Amino acid sequence: MFLPIWTMVADYRMFINAFGVYDIMQRLHSLLLMALIIGYMVNVTGVLAIDELGLASSYNNSAVHFSVAFFLVAKAIKSGLYLLYAIALPKFRFHMLFNFACGLIPIVVICSVLGTGNPVLFYSLIPCTKGWE
Repeated sequence: MFLPIWTMVADYRMFINAFGVYDIMQRLHSLLLMALIIGYMVNVTGVLAIDELGLASSYNNSAVHFSVAFFLVAKAIKSGLYLLYAIALPKFRFHMLFNFACGLIPIVVICSVLGTGNPVLFYSLIPCTKGWE
């Protein structure tokens, strides 16, 4: 359950190291990422339903869907920033559009898994999302 948070922060770190200009957009991106991480952590704590013996008895599907939604919004914002930079930087347009397209692949795959209602599938796909960047 830590891996989605790590990928959000790693994506942010990689993006800022490449395009860090400390302008208002970067500060808004930082603030939004912190809000998404807090929203993810609040919902991920309610994923497992604990019984009276302290064992995980079932999954709370609404908490899974909300935590996945926060993760997907973070990925979509990263892809959107690549699209904005593709428009603003014509010399690097191909590279930015390629990163934008590669950022959409994990979003599409994870959205297709959401219909199964099994959070194990979602959390097993998170390591695969780092390979597309």
